[in-house]
Amino acid sequence: AQVEQRDGSFAVRKGQLHGITIDAKPIPDLIPVLSVVAALAQGETQIINAGRLRLKESDRLQSTTALLTALTGIALHLKKHGILVEPRAVLKTVHYVMGFAMLACATLHASLTLRLMRPMGTKRPWFVRMAWLLLLLLAAAGVTGLLKLALPVKIPHLGLIHYWAGVMLTLSAAFHLSIALPWLVAKYRKRMT
Repeated sequence: AQVEQRDGSFAVRKGQLHGITIDAKPIPDLIPVLSVVAALAQGETQIINAGRLRLKESDRLQSTTALLTALTGIALHLKKHGILVEPRAVLKTVHYVMGFAMLACATLHASLTLRLMRPMGTKRPWFVRMAWLLLLLLAAAGVTGLLKLALPVKIPHLGLIHYWAGVMLTLSAAFHLSIALPWLVAKYRKRMT
């Protein structure tokens, strides 16, 4: 923010928020509010010397981290005596929304097509195997994505596992569709004639 002092008063204008290091020792009760502000800043914010917040009526570091991560998707990493806030760009937010939409659509698709797999297994076993592979990759991408979003602490290599599960899911789905769609269109055309 831009702050100017004029004639005994202050004028504050909106400015770009940047990540900083906040010492929580003199202001422990402001940390939940400052965590929200830090989530909107550009760059990483470190909140240090906040161990005292764990000793209040509840563990306020844990509850602040869990709540903000769950509600916003912002990565807040709980440390022993503080919080590390890593704001997400708009692209990451779109990634989360599309990931949840993909999970919902794929779950609906799977529930509708699982009934068809048993009879199809005798005629086209490769198709059934590919469908099960897609479901497995979807589960891996979904679970790792939810863990990344919901857990207040980082799990080593979870992001890498999530990334490669997503890449393999995308490639497998493209291959599956490239084979299945022409077959389904031909089948549909036969019914129409």
